[in-house]
Amino acid sequence: MDLEMDLADPVAVIVTLQGYQSKLAGQVETLKQDMATCRENQRKYGAGPWKTSLSSLQKSLAARSNLLKEVRFQLDLVAAQVRQGRGLCNKLNKLIGPPITTINLSAGQQPPRPHTAEGSR
Repeated sequence: MDLEMDLADPVAVIVTLQGYQSKLAGQVETLKQDMATCRENQRKYGAGPWKTSLSSLQKSLAARSNLLKEVRFQLDLVAAQVRQGRGLCNKLNKLIGPPITTINLSAGQQPPRPHTAEGSR
């Protein structure tokens, strides 16, 4: 699956990261359950036959957990930047009023060019 075109839109990036967060969280939970089952089988039947499986599950869990942490970190950064941007927009609105143009980047539109006053270069 080629996500490159879909990820040109910042909203698509956020939605995609949220989707990966859900998917990874589910995988982490499943791996934890599988490890618990594997440990229970070790207690019942001996450690030998289950060592390789448990080791493989532990490696997968570590890898998925790290990816999940990375996704959550990126989403937290985005949320912090949006809060800061919202605060700046509110400040500017109070100081100088609403902007000249509202930009809708999620619809794939290009930002408008800055307006220039007559007689200025």
